[in-house]
Amino acid sequence: MYQGKEVWVEWRESIEDMSAFPEIEKVFDVRAEKLAKILSSAAKPKAFRAPDCVGHIRDDCPNVPRYGLVYLSPEEDGQLVSLHELISSRTSFALNARIELARALASSLMYLHAVNWLHKGVRSDSVLFSCNGKSKAKLAEPTLSGFDFSRPDLPDELTFYYPLPPGQELYRHPEQQQQPPARSTKVHDMYSLGLVLAEIALWRPIEDIVGIQVRHSQLRQVRKRMLDEQRDILGTIACHAGESFAEVVRVCIEGNQARFFDDTTVDDKSTVAAELQRFFCEEIIERLDGIKL
Repeated sequence: MYQGKEVWVEWRESIEDMSAFPEIEKVFDVRAEKLAKILSSAAKPKAFRAPDCVGHIRDDCPNVPRYGLVYLSPEEDGQLVSLHELISSRTSFALNARIELARALASSLMYLHAVNWLHKGVRSDSVLFSCNGKSKAKLAEPTLSGFDFSRPDLPDELTFYYPLPPGQELYRHPEQQQQPPARSTKVHDMYSLGLVLAEIALWRPIEDIVGIQVRHSQLRQVRKRMLDEQRDILGTIACHAGESFAEVVRVCIEGNQARFFDDTTVDDKSTVAAELQRFFCEEIIERLDGIKL
């Protein structure tokens, strides 16, 4: 409870024995505060689709301190149901509703990138809906959560790698699954978005779409199978949701946006960010908005 209202908390565990790394402890403190301000700002557009944040909290558990973002719970006894749960339950939704969901998620990520933050946790289980029953979920009104690993997209910003359960690691770009993992970029967020969009188009979990077992030894095959011409997963998406939708998925998964990061200097970063944002708007947002049913 917070000021008489029910809230829910999204926790992020920090590294063990934080007291031994005061400079890192300060990074976590400042980052949690900045993110809470962004998510609680009254000026954030509705299309941001972020939860209603009221602030952040630090919980000094023994040996493993953790930080939590505190959100208001749904009103009228509503429950939070994830997109992953809806897909797994085989609850059916019309194509137009699923396309509205895709538009909403793409716009949400665009707004986060516009303030130069990375999400780092776009997955179907981080897309939430407030409803009294799974069949009553309004797909056009998702909430994008999973901000526990988010950070500013700045060259000198410290980044930390955390191993995830296979079901969550599944959505990471292969470059982040290698050792050592690549530093997170907006392109990696777009890749994760592409996998979620594929799930929305075919209304199946991504592991079923690409035909793998959810285990670490098979996770790096996801991108290759998504783009495999013989499997023609993109062709299947086109049959179910249209060629424009399939093209958006291809753009996200293929990651040709990486050219924006080639041979650039620190002085070029603002130009690169602007060009990547323009690319996002034209190749993802405008394509989804142009789909007519």
